Amino acid sequence: LHCEGGTVASSLLLYADPKHVPLQVTWIYEPKDGERMNIAVFHPSYGPNYPESQMKGRVTFKPSQPELSSPSIEISDVRMTDEGRYVCEYATYPDGNEQGITQLVMLAKPVNSATTVAEVAGTKPVVVARCVSRDGRPAAKIRWVTTAKGNWTETSKTGADNTVTVTSEYRLAPTPTDNAKDLTCLVNHRTQLKDESLPLKLAIRYPPMVEIEGYDNNWYLGRTNVGLLCKANANPVPHTVQWTTMTGQLPDTVLPNEKELKVLKVDNSVNTTFVCEVKNSIGTTREQITIHVRDQSPFAASALHRFSSQLHHSFLFCSLSSCNYVSLLFCVLVFFSTSYSLHYPFRSHVELPTNRSSVHLSVQSGPSFLLPSVLLQRYSFPEEEEDKMRAKSASS
Repeated sequence: LHCEGGTVASSLLLYADPKHVPLQVTWIYEPKDGERMNIAVFHPSYGPNYPESQMKGRVTFKPSQPELSSPSIEISDVRMTDEGRYVCEYATYPDGNEQGITQLVMLAKPVNSATTVAEVAGTKPVVVARCVSRDGRPAAKIRWVTTAKGNWTETSKTGADNTVTVTSEYRLAPTPTDNAKDLTCLVNHRTQLKDESLPLKLAIRYPPMVEIEGYDNNWYLGRTNVGLLCKANANPVPHTVQWTTMTGQLPDTVLPNEKELKVLKVDNSVNTTFVCEVKNSIGTTREQITIHVRDQSPFAASALHRFSSQLHHSFLFCSLSSCNYVSLLFCVLVFFSTSYSLHYPFRSHVELPTNRSSVHLSVQSGPSFLLPSVLLQRYSFPEEEEDKMRAKSASS
C-alpha cells in the first residue's frame, strides 16, 4: 500500500495503489491534537460518502466516481488546521484491513520586518533594534550581522491557526561611536529561496561632543582674519550654539555667527577665555579655550632682535675706533639699512685689513633693499692713537 501527498491549486491530492482485492476504501484524518475522523468513504456498490468533519464540503474523490484501484481525494481551500496525518485504509479480502499514511505539512510564508530603537548612549545594555518574522509556518530562524559589540535574544508566539511569530531583539550598551553603524537582520524560512536581508543603521542619541579649533598660539596685536570654530558631534543635531567668555560679555572686536567666532582685529580685549556652549535635546556641553595675545608677531620680534644686534655691533665699533665721523657714518648706514629691511634677513660686517693704516666697512642688506657695499675712505690713524685703540680693545 502506498500513499503520497501534494498540493495543486491550493488543493491536496492523494492516491492509493492497493495490492490486494479491495472491498472498500476510507480516508481518515489524524490531527496533531485531537481525535481521528473519517473524511471520505467509497464503496463500489454504494458510491462515495463524506461523513461529518471539519473538511466536509472541501474534500472530494478525484474523479467523483473513483476506481478502487486509485481512490484519490482532493482538499480545496486548504487551511492551516488541515495539517496532520492522512490515512488511506483498505478493507481487503482475504487479508483484512491495510493502510498507508502520508503527512501533510502546512507552510506559511512569514511577513518580515526590522526597525531600530533610538536609545541614549549609556553603560547598560538596551534594545537598539528589533526584527520580527510574523505568521510563519514553521517558525523562522533569525540572526544578526554587524560590527557592533552586542548580542540578541529571541521569543516565539504561536497563533490560533498554528502560525508562529518570531521576535529577535538586538541589545548593546550604546556609545556615540555606535551611531549609524550597519546592522542587518537575516530571516531564514522554508518558503524563501534565500535568507531575506533587512538592513538597518543604528540610531544612538548622545549629547554634543565639542571641540574648538582655529587658535594657532600666534595671535598678536593688530592681527586680522582670525577666528574660532566650534565643532560639535551630536545626535540629534544641535539646535543651539552660543559663544560667551568666562566673564560673560564678548569683546566688541569679535563677531559670533553660530558655530563661528570671527575676530575682526586682535586687541587686548581678546586676551580672554572664550566659551562655546552647544545644546541638543539630550544635553548641553561647554568647551573653552584661552587666548594669549602677543605684543607683536614672532617674526617681527625676530627681525627686531637682529636689528638691535646690528646696532650693538656698530656702536661697539664706533666706541673702539675713536674716529667720530667714520663711526657716525657707519651707524647711520646700518640704521638705514636695518630700518628699511626690518622684515627681511640682513647682515653687516666690518673688515679689518692687515694694513694698519686703513679700515674697510661694508653693509649688505636683504632682498628688499639692495644696498651696495660701501667703502669708506681710508683713514690713516696716527700710530699713537692706533696703539691706544688696540690697548683699549684688549682691556675690554
